[in-house]
Amino acid sequence: MGLLANTDSSILDIRLEHGFRIEDLPEQNGLSLINGLESLPPHLGLLSELHWRFRCFNTSERKFYIVSNAFESDIEIDGEGRRLTSLPSEVPRFDNKSVHGYLRPTIQLMRLFKKGNICMPSTYYFFIHEGVPRLIMSGKTSAYVSPELYTLQGEETEKLQRFIKEADFPLKKAYLQLAFQNFELSYQIQIRDLSFLTLMIALEALFNRGQLELGYTISRNVAVLLGSSKSRIGRNFL
Repeated sequence: MGLLANTDSSILDIRLEHGFRIEDLPEQNGLSLINGLESLPPHLGLLSELHWRFRCFNTSERKFYIVSNAFESDIEIDGEGRRLTSLPSEVPRFDNKSVHGYLRPTIQLMRLFKKGNICMPSTYYFFIHEGVPRLIMSGKTSAYVSPELYTLQGEETEKLQRFIKEADFPLKKAYLQLAFQNFELSYQIQIRDLSFLTLMIALEALFNRGQLELGYTISRNVAVLLGSSKSRIGRNFL
């Protein structure tokens, strides 16, 4: 289970591959599950951390949005459901191939498609023993999670679906990958000026073809991007 940050019910219409599903969890169901996995008593501190630090709780809808999946694994447990074996080999294999190889890049493509900081700052691997979830492994980001809401409207859902399917990712050209990495970094920096600086680096990587007249080259190429006609390009450039 991966907790999604900064999104709402519009994300439920996105269809993922490799067995992944996007689902919602009502407030109490989500808190009960996470409290159980982390062996915490019910308290308000967890909800505060999930909302303010990780942005994983939608306060207006009172729901968590998650990505879930399931796979087979051999786990030896005692009579009380405690795991006796070390980390099952299937877990890191699934994490490397399916989560880092498919799911996280797909979420990055979602963020590239439209503004908003959708991300997955917290993950849990667990098994069910006699109806009780038992934690295997968990992970949380140490990076800053900025609060921009990611929401889809109208035809954007189908357009995003096509974008995910057709995008050639990871990016093949080095300058595009450099621009993309700085774009990603801009979401992880809490200081606004530094976040803006990483976006300017991304802009320079995209639009500067040479080493001379840097300001002119970037300005001219950005104007071409924004303009719809020669006259419009001229106004944008000025």
